[in-house]
Order: sequence, then C-alpha cells, then structure tokens
Amino acid sequence: MKNTNTQMEVISLITKYSNYGSYFIYKAEDAILTGTEIVSSIQGYSGSGYADKLTKEEANISVIAEFNTDGYYDISISYISPDGPRKNFLMVDDYFYGEFLTSQCDNFSETVICNCFFKAGKHNVKIQKFHGDIAIDYIKIAKAGAPAPLKSNFSLCNEKASKEARAVMNYLKSIYGKKILTAQHTSAASGPEIDYIYEVTGSLPAIRGFDLLSYSHCTETMDASESIVSEIANNKGTIEEIINWYSKGGIPIICWHWFSPIVGKDRSFYTDLTDFNLNLALTDGTEENKALLADIDEIARQLSILKKANIPVLWRPLHEAEGGWFWWGAKGPEAYKKLYYLIFDRYTKVFDLNNLIWVWNAPKEGWYPGNDFVDIASIDVYAPAGNYGPVKISADYVLDLTDGEKPVALAENGSIPDPDLLIQTETPWLWYMPWWGMHALDGIHNSKEHLKKVYNHPYTIKLKDLPSFK
Repeated sequence: MKNTNTQMEVISLITKYSNYGSYFIYKAEDAILTGTEIVSSIQGYSGSGYADKLTKEEANISVIAEFNTDGYYDISISYISPDGPRKNFLMVDDYFYGEFLTSQCDNFSETVICNCFFKAGKHNVKIQKFHGDIAIDYIKIAKAGAPAPLKSNFSLCNEKASKEARAVMNYLKSIYGKKILTAQHTSAASGPEIDYIYEVTGSLPAIRGFDLLSYSHCTETMDASESIVSEIANNKGTIEEIINWYSKGGIPIICWHWFSPIVGKDRSFYTDLTDFNLNLALTDGTEENKALLADIDEIARQLSILKKANIPVLWRPLHEAEGGWFWWGAKGPEAYKKLYYLIFDRYTKVFDLNNLIWVWNAPKEGWYPGNDFVDIASIDVYAPAGNYGPVKISADYVLDLTDGEKPVALAENGSIPDPDLLIQTETPWLWYMPWWGMHALDGIHNSKEHLKKVYNHPYTIKLKDLPSFK
C-alpha cells in the first residue's frame, strides 16, 4: 500500500563502530511511494516488505532526510534486480544527480550509488524509474568522508602533440574543478543554435560541437528519409566552419556519425539499419576492411586540413559505442577497442594528426582503451527536460572507470547543469554540451532564464574568456 506521509521521521538511527560514524536506514514501508507498492513475495527483506519493481513511468521511492550539520554522505540502496543490470535515476531535492547502474541480483544486496554533500536541514532523496525493474528494500544514508582530491593527468597521450593542442590541454588543467566551459553542439554548418544562444544571452559558448557525418563515402543510403538527406546537405561546409570558429577564438570538438562503410539503410550508422560486420572489417583484405580503411583515411584527410591550419581539436571518435546502437559498438568491447586502436594508430603515425586531443566516449567497464590512448574521458547523459541537476553520479562513474587518471566531460546532454549546484556538489565537469535542435532551441530543456543564468555566471567560461592557443 502507498504511504502518503510528506514529512518523514528517521525510522532507524543505528550508531555503529566504523570509520564514518552514524548512518540512517529508511525502510521502503516507511517511505513515500509512487507507482509501486509494498510486497513480500521474495524473502530476505529487512522489515515487513519491500517496494515492488519500478515499472510504471512515474514510479519512484523517496524519503525525507534531516541533517544537523553540513557534511558528506554515501547514499546506498538494498535492492534486487533479477532481470539483469539496470539504470535508474537519483534525484536529490528533485534535482537530477544522474543515472546509477545496478548489477543483476537475485537476492537483496546493498550498493552505494552516490557520495553527496548535504547542507544542514531537510532533503528529499528519491530513486526514480529510468529502466526500472529493480525492487528496493531500503535507502541507507551514511556519514562519509570528503571525496579524494582530483588527481587527473593532463599529459597528452600523443607524445608528438602540437603546441596548440598542448596549450589547450594546459588551459583545461588550469580550470579543472574550478570552472566549466560552456559548449553547444551543432549538426548544420550554419549552427542556428549558436545564433540563438547569442540572441538570448549576448555571449557565445567557448566550445562548439561539430559532426563529420557528411564526409564519409557511403552517405547515400537506401530508403533515405527526407530528414537525413536534409541533415547531410546542411552538414556540408563543416570543415570551413571549424576554421571560422577557431579564428574567432573558440575551441572545436568533433564527433563522427559514421555511415556504414558498405551501404545500409537511411541513418546507416545505427546497428539495426546496416548489416556491416565490424569483425569482418577488422580482418585484413576483406571488402569490409577496405571500405573501413577508406572511410578512416577520408576523415583523416579532412582533419589534416585543420592540422595544416594549426587548429587543435577535441576529437571524440566512436561515441556511445557501449550502448550498442551504433555499428561500431555492436560487436562488443574487444572489437570496439581494436577499431579505436586502429584509428589512433593511423591518425598519430600515418597521418601525423598531432592536433587531436583524444576524448573517450564509451563509458563502461571493459571498454576503456587505456591511459596511453585517451586524454579526456566523457559520457553522454540526458536529464529530464528542464531539470538542471549536477549529474554528479555520472561524473563519479567516469572518474572511477579511469581510476581518476583522466579529467571528465559531459560530452552530450539536454538540460544544462546549474552552475551553483556544480559548485555545491563539487562536480568537476570540464564542459557540458547540449545536443543540437530542440535541446538547445525549444525553451523546455533550457529556458531562456536558465541560459541567461548559465552564461552570466562567474563559474562558466564563455568564448570571450578564452586565452589564445596560437
């Protein structure tokens, strides 16, 4: 049954000998439940039952925790997830703290999902459905120590990196954990999102995102929709626009929606729209291999134009591979890493693209290419529209994947994290970057008032604040 109490009392306060002191246990039957109910069919719960699996869209379990003093606390849950690993949301005071991942678990198990800083007073802690399919016995909030100081290494993995690339990386080192770079992705070379930001805020972002989706060989696909034909046409001229952006003092970041090297359907970079087999493509001499290398080298020729112009580039290849929805991630982590190493080797040794700063964007255990091949680790996370939370869990998650060795960036997002919350939660994103189109323009993901706050905040770095990297 649903508990509708709005002011929760601490139902268990247990003092236990440990390095961190006291902790609070909030049992599901005493929490505020929405879209779920207390059941008792699976044994092993701690009280009189547990919150049934979060399956409905609005499903969540929340508690009101009261703190006497400011401090750091670990938030944990006891859960079961018999249907496999699942991602769900942590919300604190209704702000999005990010996606947390739970492993498959047939028996109730406790796991820490976030280390948070709380100011004294009452705070709402909520577990909200994303993938759902986890049942929760209790939420635990334990006194914890402050997070370890940032130790990220800003040395570039390419020993031959250009002086401009080194200048950018040294600048990123100087601001890391102290400021955040504003950024905006664009698909069309014309970049209407950039014009909109300037119209609303009077400022331009420090970083502009670009996509080389129109530059590989097989962009003419079967059953191509009008929207992708238009997207390809509008993307042409991107290289020239990157040169123009850098001439204004901005930093470019480039991704590549890589159409299947052998023709597929419509947006053939999606796994379900191509039969392209990466394992065959990584086998020397196959037709797939020849097509793969032809595309890799064509993009290298485009990046060489930027190299000759002495333009440093944040280069984010093979993005979101771990999701499996793009063909370059569909065959798993080992095939992905082989492809990553192949591109890295050709670009650094054959083409001498020493202007590239390598941004890894396949954040999952087992997918990391290694410190010698990565400069910055990143993740793509989309908060609920209009929620400006700090996405802290995701920053901590990516830091853990590299053992803290690499700085972290929010490479794609919808709503922009509130700078005040980034400061309060000590979330060290190097930059954020809303995706193109509605995420930047609809006024829902980012209201005009919020954009003005972000672009006028002393914590954020705009284009006008950047030094010269020439």
